[in-house]
Amino acid sequence: MDHATFAGLCEAMERRWRTTRAKDPVAAAIAAGRAYFKKLGRPCAPVGNGDAKTASAGTYGPIGLTCPPACPYMDNGCYAQQGNCALHEARANALAEARINAAGVAMVAGALELKRARLHVTGDGALPDGRPDIAYWDGLARVARWVRVRYGGGGAWTYTHIDRALFAPLHGWLDEAGVFVRFSDSWEWGGAIALPFEMFRDFKRETGTRAAKCPAQLRDTNCAECKLCWERPDLVIVFDPHGPQARLITDASPAVRWLRQRGSPHDRNLRDVATAHARWLRLRRVQWRSLLGDADR
Repeated sequence: MDHATFAGLCEAMERRWRTTRAKDPVAAAIAAGRAYFKKLGRPCAPVGNGDAKTASAGTYGPIGLTCPPACPYMDNGCYAQQGNCALHEARANALAEARINAAGVAMVAGALELKRARLHVTGDGALPDGRPDIAYWDGLARVARWVRVRYGGGGAWTYTHIDRALFAPLHGWLDEAGVFVRFSDSWEWGGAIALPFEMFRDFKRETGTRAAKCPAQLRDTNCAECKLCWERPDLVIVFDPHGPQARLITDASPAVRWLRQRGSPHDRNLRDVATAHARWLRLRRVQWRSLLGDADR
């Protein structure tokens, strides 16, 4: 997308935003943005106006083609393969141009209602070999800068399963442009994990990580109001697996697998909680004996 195309997109969406009588002006503006690209004969991936949790415009990309092959949830509980997400994902275009255009629509819609857009409700920004799609991320950064210059705010947030070491050179550059990216299944700075909330205290104690439970899963709020995911990169955000595939997601979560190896006493998916607790106590005794032995020497 060049700047002239972006300017035309903004004018089309702003015009609809001002004149629509629809109950949902965001949906009307998004429809105008997609119609603008259709008129130009250019591809545009699906864009939604947000659900109760995100309350922000969001983009949908194809899974598999844009996701790193190492993602543990592919065909194993992935939310993108369920419900309404799966319907949008099935229509998504893998072309970088289509996803950049969709991001432009979402970010302009977000800026019009003074919010950030949620990118990659489905899909990611990787090449088939797992490396970052540089052309795609560069396009996102360029559009985000234009949005912030025109509207004085806005931008986007998202999550990625791309390896942190491979993505690190892009992270600060994207954040400066207005696109904050969290690392899925990472409990380091700027991470996010899937973990049953009853294992939250075990996780914090074992890792020493500064973490917070997703507020939208605890009380009546949403991402647009909370802003924790992009304003507090020092915290690891913990999401409680939910829905019909919650068991699959829990079993696939690297954080859960790591805690199970250490014998977390609050693992609700272990058949024998008493056995888990006994294993946890044995591990602690061994660790203390080791420490005492080292002190004696």
